[in-house]
Amino acid sequence: MLGEYVVFEGVKRAYGLNVPSSYDESKPAPLVIMLHGGGDTGPNFQRWSNLDSLAESVGFITVFPNGTGYGCTDDLPIEECDDTPPYRWQSGDIDFVRELIGHLRSELTIDRNRIFAAGFSNGSIFTHIVGCEMADLVAGVAAISAPFEPRTATRCFPAMPIPVMYLHGTDDGSFPWNGDGPYLSAPSTASQWAAINECEEEPDLDWLPDTADDGTRVWTETYRDCAGGAEVLFYGVENGGHTWPGHPGFPSAFGLTTQDISVNLEMLKFFFMQGRF
Repeated sequence: MLGEYVVFEGVKRAYGLNVPSSYDESKPAPLVIMLHGGGDTGPNFQRWSNLDSLAESVGFITVFPNGTGYGCTDDLPIEECDDTPPYRWQSGDIDFVRELIGHLRSELTIDRNRIFAAGFSNGSIFTHIVGCEMADLVAGVAAISAPFEPRTATRCFPAMPIPVMYLHGTDDGSFPWNGDGPYLSAPSTASQWAAINECEEEPDLDWLPDTADDGTRVWTETYRDCAGGAEVLFYGVENGGHTWPGHPGFPSAFGLTTQDISVNLEMLKFFFMQGRF
């Protein structure tokens, strides 16, 4: 493992990093940036998401950075905030993610055309922001279990069309499917991304095989013929909660976790599908 933190605006920001054993510094490797949920840390997300086992077998680098302490806000100078765990993501962290990418590229041979970002919950909200503001650096994003904030959606003008995968459960208790005051609904989030990428208005609907007897079903809505070939792929999980699909032991307090798909594998397939992995 290379390094443990990057200094940003005078503050050490820790991260978890996994470099696969197949890494060859003479060959540029893909990078996936994983953004934890609110109240979590990067290294803890690295542990429980179990993405690194897939990264090892396929051969891509993963990084799990820490967000900002709950004592930090966008309007408070960073030297005055209480930057202690647990952490969350906020709009001002965009510059930090750019700095992190630069830092990792100085340490490792990373393919600049195969950098991706994915996030869960609060990290999903921030992933939408990454998609809107970092299309010049990030080749695709996957947002899991949290929708657009209206202020993000109305200000979303990516430098170029960016492929987006978005997943949400119909029984998500943290971010209701139909939306509430500060958030768009799940279907509106998907259609908003389709509009941003100038896709066809009507998606292709497909129900996936119901392979697990766990009370859930999964369907996809694929928006095609998008500008620059940047498809939008929306996963709906019928009866699914605020969870990480495919996780074998996600806390039941967050609702049902579908075992019909592995979100880790679906993210990787999506990045491959774009022809960019």
